[in-house]
Amino acid sequence: MNKSDLKVPPGKISINRRVDVLVIGAGMAGLPATAALPKAGRRPVVFDKGRGVGGRMATRRIGGATFDHGAQFVTARDPRFAEVLDQARAAGAAVEWCRGFASEADGHPRWRGQPGMSSLAKHLAAGLAIVQETQVVALRRMEDQWMAGMADGETWSAGSVI
Repeated sequence: MNKSDLKVPPGKISINRRVDVLVIGAGMAGLPATAALPKAGRRPVVFDKGRGVGGRMATRRIGGATFDHGAQFVTARDPRFAEVLDQARAAGAAVEWCRGFASEADGHPRWRGQPGMSSLAKHLAAGLAIVQETQVVALRRMEDQWMAGMADGETWSAGSVI
């Protein structure tokens, strides 16, 4: 989603832009949480300060080199997240890397993005309403809603915040 899809036209004051659920950050916590909300009848919108999704999980390119910056792998100890990773594997966005670093495997698979970690984040973000390059700088509870102040001066309200 482009910021312009939700943004107030120039010259207008954005006092009370409303979303159902405001999710702060399109990283490894925000993306799966956002994807689960529609199943509960909620309509989330993610706001992220970055140009891309993934947060601290990113694939960088410098010249001809590609490397993962931040998280090198993820694990799933919760069956719900294990299902998310299995879906990413089926889509080709993740592969099992190893099952431990000692001489004996510990039974917990470590997953890496395929071809890089940002591939996993992009897979998790598919179909979600994400507004990028928009930083939440203030958050406060006011009666029955949350008010979020953005770095560009806009104010958004939401019934719930993650």
